[in-house]
Amino acid sequence: MRLLAVIQPDIPEPNSLPGTMKELAFIEQHTAKHQVLSTLVGTEVTLEKVVSAMGKCSWVHLACHGVQDLNTPTKSGFELGPDGDHLELSKIISKSIPCADFAFLSACQTAAGDLDRPDEAIHLAAGMLSAGYHSVIATMWAISDNDAPSIADDVYSYLLADKEPSSQKAAEALHLAVQTLRKRHNSESFASWVPFIHMGA
Repeated sequence: MRLLAVIQPDIPEPNSLPGTMKELAFIEQHTAKHQVLSTLVGTEVTLEKVVSAMGKCSWVHLACHGVQDLNTPTKSGFELGPDGDHLELSKIISKSIPCADFAFLSACQTAAGDLDRPDEAIHLAAGMLSAGYHSVIATMWAISDNDAPSIADDVYSYLLADKEPSSQKAAEALHLAVQTLRKRHNSESFASWVPFIHMGA
């Protein structure tokens, strides 16, 4: 198992994401004893580097802006850099990722469906499952830049607590993380904790 963390805090539009650096700090903390972390941060995040690294890592954490194209779902993807690098689902699906296992999509609306086609799963999370990832954490709508690091901290704390990390605990890890976030918001801010979902095994 190897975890790739793709961290892009510097895209100004629609807004920068400084909280992604907090996510990275938590991930580094929890992976330290396992020595399994590969990172691409800021200016290091390019389409070529991300695609290449994804082919070598079974887990991927994408902390950046997500974009959903309802007209052409395979053009949905992740904004990797301020110069317009865009990782489309079509690129991910077309690449052979034999080791693909777990994906944490720490971006807005990565599991948002199409209101005109409610019976169809047309979103980034479904695309990652199609690309071969067995377990995916995603979001149904916009998430707070402050809440995402908290969820990541708790999820990886749980997944990496054992000697042998396993993505089979991802759903349980997310459930516990969301419960903690819900308590932190005193259960009042419905929109803060409901968006996070798990898909797959």
